[in-house]
Amino acid sequence: MNCKHCVNGYLNSDIECKNGILIDLDEYLEGPPHDHIYPPAPCHPNYCVACGGTGHIADDGDCKECGGSGYIGGKNDSRSRLGKALGTSKIHETQKTIGQWGSETFGVATVPEIASRVVCEAGELMRVAAKAVHPDDFSDAQRAALADEAADVAIFLKRIAHICGFNLDQEVDVKMGINRKRVWGKSADGRRLKLAACPDCGNMEKQT
Repeated sequence: MNCKHCVNGYLNSDIECKNGILIDLDEYLEGPPHDHIYPPAPCHPNYCVACGGTGHIADDGDCKECGGSGYIGGKNDSRSRLGKALGTSKIHETQKTIGQWGSETFGVATVPEIASRVVCEAGELMRVAAKAVHPDDFSDAQRAALADEAADVAIFLKRIAHICGFNLDQEVDVKMGINRKRVWGKSADGRRLKLAACPDCGNMEKQT
């Protein structure tokens, strides 16, 4: 909805009203992170007038009218409202939100249990990938199926990273730093092999 209080920038800033929620315009266009919550705009039906939607009263701490949420009744619905305004596909999932969703939906799982799902989904990915060789040979439907299966693999990997407490994207950066410094060769059958220097003579040797 368009808000007469917030249109073209709230209080002449980059913050605008989107479906009753105040959000930085650039962040809105890029797609807000799924684990972030936002304050209500004055047009929101549960906007707390007492604290101006901030949840805080100067020199008095949390607003008693809204329980410090900025929303009368205490229910922050910014994620669902932004999802409707954007279309849920534009809200970026993070490792944290994926991990939390997995725990809430399927309960507590062990690392081997989730890793076994990675193997299963990788098998599904391979099944779809085997239908063609060159990327240009895939039909639109096959390409969409590849994307779907690849996403499943990534989701389970992010769930493992979440419950084990490491950042998968950062680990990928570290690993790629190692890969870029390696020397790569080819086996007789054309497979790529990483090469390493022999600790005794310094000659390059193949590693499988």
